Amino acid sequence: MGRQLLLHLVGRDEEALVRAVRATGDIRVLPWSSRSKDFPDLKVLPKPETEDFWSALELYNQGLGQPFVTKFVPKGGYFVVDEDRSPVIEWTRSRFEKQKVKPGRIWATFEFTDVATKKPVDKGEEFRKWYDTVEKWIKRNFVRTNPRFYAGPEAVKFREHGGELDWFA
Repeated sequence: MGRQLLLHLVGRDEEALVRAVRATGDIRVLPWSSRSKDFPDLKVLPKPETEDFWSALELYNQGLGQPFVTKFVPKGGYFVVDEDRSPVIEWTRSRFEKQKVKPGRIWATFEFTDVATKKPVDKGEEFRKWYDTVEKWIKRNFVRTNPRFYAGPEAVKFREHGGELDWFA
């Protein structure tokens, strides 16, 4: 079972989230896909619509001592992080569509089924605590806009100036 928070983040909201997450440990911000198994740590977020999968990122705390697992996508010729088996927080970024901001999210699952044994494998209490830390930071620093969504200050300003925070992805 996984957990998620739905988010409306714009510009500096994303920068604030990345700074806060990086402050929690030895954090890497990974692209969703890579041509090699060696995923780069993104120091700058991809500009919207400038590359494939620009809106999908992985937050990885290498300080937890658990490696992330990759899998190869033959049709695309690239690797992706296996989110089910890796201790990563998936971050799907918000995106603009006309005068609307479509929501993004953070999401993680805390266990997976081992293929060989068919038994559940827990990703560990330290991973769960790290996710909780990120979630708590979001809830303390962003605005709850309805029971399921949080918006950063820049997204709230966008809405106050006539923009719309869409509830549907």
